[in-house]
Amino acid sequence: LPLRTVTRSRMLQPHSDPRLWDGPTSREAQPAWLKNIQAERETVLRKINYTGGVFDVIPWTQTSWMQPQMHPYDRSFYDPTSGEYTVGRYLADLRARYGGIDSLLLWPTYTNIGIDDRNQFDYFR
Repeated sequence: LPLRTVTRSRMLQPHSDPRLWDGPTSREAQPAWLKNIQAERETVLRKINYTGGVFDVIPWTQTSWMQPQMHPYDRSFYDPTSGEYTVGRYLADLRARYGGIDSLLLWPTYTNIGIDDRNQFDYFR
């Protein structure tokens, strides 16, 4: 999949919205982009004097920095033609994009919530 194109001068600069960052300009630029994001994370943690807070009681949260949300029908995860899940292809793409992930939020009901009276639990009953 193509990476979003941004100007070279903004590659490692914060987005105009301080909560957002532009992605890398190319696959070759991704390692420097990732290193900068990681350095920024450490800077922010120091600024807010982060010590783990309530997350100390949930150890996996201390190392889960990259957690994408995905759906079970994602075309990079499931091939509808063959009817097979392509977990290896999905994980290879995440490694190429982000250097890998720490955890995954699998949300099968997200796009269906609100189309009728059922809630997220009703979908599994």
